[in-house]
Amino acid sequence: LHVASIDTDRKEPILESQVNFDQDTAEAEVSALMVVLNNYRDCFALSLEELGCTHLTEMTVIEKPGSVPVHSKPYCTNLAERNAIREIATEWKNCGLVAETSSPYASPVLFVKKKNGEDRLVVDFRRLNSQAIPDRFPLPDIDDQLAQLAGAKLFCVLGCANGYLRIPLSEDSKAKTALITPDETGQFEWMIFGLKNGPAVFQLLMNQVLEPLRNNVVMCYLDNILIPARNWEEILEKLKKVLGAIREAGITLKLPKCFFGRRELEYLGFRIREGFLLPGKQKTEAIANMKPPEDVHGVRQFLGVTGFFRRFIAHYATKAGSLSRLLRKNSDFVWGDEQQEVFEQLEEELTLSPVLRLYDPAAPTEFHTDANVKGLAGMLLQQDMDGKWHLVFCVSKKTTDAEKNYHSGKLQLMAILWAVDRLRALLLGIPFVLVTDCQATVYLNTHRMLNPQIARWFNLLRQYAYEVRYRPGKKVAHVDCLSRSPEGP
Repeated sequence: LHVASIDTDRKEPILESQVNFDQDTAEAEVSALMVVLNNYRDCFALSLEELGCTHLTEMTVIEKPGSVPVHSKPYCTNLAERNAIREIATEWKNCGLVAETSSPYASPVLFVKKKNGEDRLVVDFRRLNSQAIPDRFPLPDIDDQLAQLAGAKLFCVLGCANGYLRIPLSEDSKAKTALITPDETGQFEWMIFGLKNGPAVFQLLMNQVLEPLRNNVVMCYLDNILIPARNWEEILEKLKKVLGAIREAGITLKLPKCFFGRRELEYLGFRIREGFLLPGKQKTEAIANMKPPEDVHGVRQFLGVTGFFRRFIAHYATKAGSLSRLLRKNSDFVWGDEQQEVFEQLEEELTLSPVLRLYDPAAPTEFHTDANVKGLAGMLLQQDMDGKWHLVFCVSKKTTDAEKNYHSGKLQLMAILWAVDRLRALLLGIPFVLVTDCQATVYLNTHRMLNPQIARWFNLLRQYAYEVRYRPGKKVAHVDCLSRSPEGP
């Protein structure tokens, strides 16, 4: 594969007014940042002509055995849409994204709304995707990435410029991506958004690019690169290493999507700042503007967006129970006072800017658990340098019909086992205090257990370095209240 040579000297320099950074950043720090950015000017695409091209990989569309070429008629459009499609298709061909074709494949195009309300032309690859063999390469775990941010005071986020469009398609895959409009056809030369395995291919590429920097705690989720640091010197050092790797890979960044040395910024739907994690502003604004659901689809949408932030809501599963019941098969949709109360409660809890402490493996840690017949709850707390305890993570689940029949001691022990396993990635390998209001658990760890199931549960817990501490229920109200239903004990 060919990577076009880049003449940095012939590009217009990046101006300070084009760069996103905190307005109160010191002048010397801004000057140092501008030197770095212009030394790596070829890493930023300020126009389609400046987009890079990677030589590290290509995408191949592999179909299931027995598949035949998919072809559809173009979708109906009005005159204004047709003219707009023609103009965009011409631009795609002029910049080399699309080439002429006589492919037996044909997927129609349509307009969809972007977040800012503008129209975006996309290709409907649903039929092609239905017969494509899935690529199982995993996307990064968001919780794992957030758990690595302790100690960071400044953050950079780098966004790729049309990242998908810079990965070439294999020769036999180009024909499979053929599009059809009311006036013409064409086939893509590069991986285009909407193809089934696009995210997996792109994540694999970014992992290859940033693998040498893993020990520098540089993270990536698809086309978003996060660089945490303790000071400006560290930010600039890491930034130079990342830009060097990007240059070698032939990838380019989109400057308006990049934020440098910010004390607070948004990443993957969250707001991050020194030591703390908050829900993202866009998502909380969307929650605040939601109206009570009128059907099952609306309930599913509301639970989807609030469930994304369930770590902030103590015993979310129990609180949302009256809403999730509406999603059951053959369940009648009845929106009553109970559902409205839960809707307003969850909405309020998330729009009042709840704050979590970012996980720090070196900080003193307590894990509080509790259970009743309606649900299990766990709360991870850590102590800061001033001795103050902060909430780090909430976990919860509803009990099953079988679990509702457990006696109190067994249910409390199950809450411990489930909650600890749920946060295994954070608790394994660090000492922590397990706080419970079930006094029996304090002694069970030192006595021979006659119940084989209980014995197996305790055996699973032996992989953790924990100390059990009993605290009466009234003294763990911050957890206990979470496992009670919204209408009372």
